[in-house]
Amino acid sequence: MVRVTCFIRGVDMKERKIRLQSVEDAKNFVKVATHCDFDVDLYANSIVVDAKSILGVMCMDFRHVLTVRYNGENKEFEAFLNNHMKDIEKIA
Repeated sequence: MVRVTCFIRGVDMKERKIRLQSVEDAKNFVKVATHCDFDVDLYANSIVVDAKSILGVMCMDFRHVLTVRYNGENKEFEAFLNNHMKDIEKIA
C-alpha cells in the first residue's frame, strides 16, 4: 500500500492497485465502497471516477490494473482490496 499526502486538504490518502475482472466484481466493489464513510476514487490513466458510482466504475477498462485512492479505514473494504490485489499477482 502506498500512502500519498494530499497537501491541499492535509489528508493522508491510501493508494492501492486492484484488478476488476468482471461486471460482478465492479458491482461488488461499488457495494463495498458505498459503505465507506470517506471518499473513494478510482483511477485509470487520466480518468478519475467516484468509486461509489456504478456508472463511473462501469466506464473503466477492466483489462487494466486500476488505482484506488481513499482516506479512511473500513475492514470490509480493505478485505475486498486485498482479494483483488492477489489477482494482480497471479496475472503479473
